[in-house]
Amino acid sequence: MSKLSKYLLNVGSIHRKNGKTGRSPKTLLFSTLVLSSLSSPLLAQAYPCLNYAINPRTGKQECFDSLQRPSSPTSPTSQPSSSKPRGLNQKIYHYALNHLGKQVGDGECATLTYNALKAAQAQNFDELGPTGLDADYVWGKLIATITPQQKNLSSVQIGDIVQFRNVSTYKKITQPDGSWQSWTDSYAHHTAIVAGISGHQIFLLQQNVGNDPQRQKTVQKGQIDVDSLQTGTL
Repeated sequence: MSKLSKYLLNVGSIHRKNGKTGRSPKTLLFSTLVLSSLSSPLLAQAYPCLNYAINPRTGKQECFDSLQRPSSPTSPTSQPSSSKPRGLNQKIYHYALNHLGKQVGDGECATLTYNALKAAQAQNFDELGPTGLDADYVWGKLIATITPQQKNLSSVQIGDIVQFRNVSTYKKITQPDGSWQSWTDSYAHHTAIVAGISGHQIFLLQQNVGNDPQRQKTVQKGQIDVDSLQTGTL
């Protein structure tokens, strides 16, 4: 086993690779010590707009386009969610966006990304690293490592590829009256495409998520808040 393969299996990573046409995508591999079943109500629910988030003033999920963008000086990224993807990233992003609400291939999460790369005539995971149902797929060149303690998203771009490995998240919103809502999500093994970045939010296009049998295998919109990461590595 190569040093790179060992590294991937142990800590996870962000990747970028050289494709045949233009800029290649990156991969965010998540790893953790805690393994739980796939259940993603936050990521699975589709909305009329591409980007949505929890409004900190109301505690409700709203279309992100209608919210004022956070302006925290400690924001882990300066890249606006409206940045336009280029080259290969643009092809990957638009492939996923054009299939929104449709099933790609067998409906598995990695099939969406695989077919997007294939359509863009770029190298695929079966040419770059391990294969198999539970393998840590390598989609490109290592870019960075993000953990619950290290959350810099400055190198993440629209059209990048997110590979989850045993990720768990927890988010709690407390209302002025003392009432609160919380969300707990876990992803044992999952692949998604970055659709936008703002602050600590990564917006996604993905399939094979959620519990609705009529929508589970179709391309959907979702998001993950890296500030809510409890375990795992990007």
